[in-house]
Amino acid sequence: MFLFNKILITALVFLFGLHPALFAGEAHLQARQNNLNHYFLMHFGAASDSLSDPWLGSDKGLHLAGSLMCTVAVSQSMQRFGHTTKERARIIGASFSLGLGLGKEVHDGCRTDNFFSYKDLLADCLGIALGWGLLTIP
Repeated sequence: MFLFNKILITALVFLFGLHPALFAGEAHLQARQNNLNHYFLMHFGAASDSLSDPWLGSDKGLHLAGSLMCTVAVSQSMQRFGHTTKERARIIGASFSLGLGLGKEVHDGCRTDNFFSYKDLLADCLGIALGWGLLTIP
């Protein structure tokens, strides 16, 4: 339930520029001082430290492969069992995979022993693009 609340508050912050301090009863002036950028830096880590999150780390390959497989599997499943067109199935597969990757990174950002990694998210996007490319081959 805590993770769901964190994601919901993050969505509100992203969509409306609200800060969770408004919900916690803190002074309105203090909440206004914390802008959207500060919120994301505070909750998702300033960025991934380049020493602890290398561009060619083994987890990047796992993100790429996982997103590629998820995109292809969901797309093929929707096409075969959901009776959707190829184009719509690709969109659903890519969207589902992107949602999983983004959700995983948001979850990592909420943990104290981990951080939100833009590099992992980029590897996810690359895997989705490769999956999309494989699905367009006749």
